[in-house]
Amino acid sequence: MAEERRLDLVEIDPNARPPVCRIMDHGKQLYAMKKRQRGSHSRRTQVKGMPFRYNTGEGDYRTKMRKIIEFLARGDKVKVTVRFRGREMQHRELGMVLLTKVREDLADDSVVDNPPRMEGRQLNMLLSPSKAILAKAEKAKALKEAQASADAKADAKADAKADSNGEETAE
Repeated sequence: MAEERRLDLVEIDPNARPPVCRIMDHGKQLYAMKKRQRGSHSRRTQVKGMPFRYNTGEGDYRTKMRKIIEFLARGDKVKVTVRFRGREMQHRELGMVLLTKVREDLADDSVVDNPPRMEGRQLNMLLSPSKAILAKAEKAKALKEAQASADAKADAKADAKADSNGEETAE
């Protein structure tokens, strides 16, 4: 029967009584399995950049810190950069003070991979997410998924109740 269809007879479960077999294109099945394995790689860590100036205002600082925390929670590394232009090179110590403040504000959420150092006209520091922020982000994700599934169940119950009462649902 398999030969007539030009397919293969594949033994699925040899330990079962009787053994379980399937008529299928084995090459196609192997290709699909390999493709699924290749596609199941986890998300790669990216290095996100966050530029500052040594005289960044307080409101902008808070906004940038919020974004940095968001990047760290996603598992990305963050390269914090303080750029200097022209005469600003005379105020490198102010850039160092800013990066120290960033490091202290993110002490619970990040680990410093590369401490602050000058590279040309830029002062750079590389941060990685701490285990604590990754665990917190994982918990939040699980809670959000649970809430979404509970909402879906509630919607399904409401739809079923409306259908049983003979009402039309508004969409």
